[in-house]
Amino acid sequence: MYDLRQFQNSIPKSIQGLNTGNIKAISGSSASFQTKKNIGWWIWPTILVVIILLGYLTWGLTKDMKKSS
Repeated sequence: MYDLRQFQNSIPKSIQGLNTGNIKAISGSSASFQTKKNIGWWIWPTILVVIILLGYLTWGLTKDMKKSS
């Protein structure tokens, strides 16, 4: 067990919440959005490959289940 009595006086009774500052636009942000458009080309082919792989594994497992029964 931890001895929390040592810290009894160092913990404040009320804790302040975090405050946010003013929202400011970041300069040069349009260049970063243009590079992100080119990055996403691989997402759909990857999803398609994963679906095909899962379908193949599921088909193989159901074929093995039919053999055992």
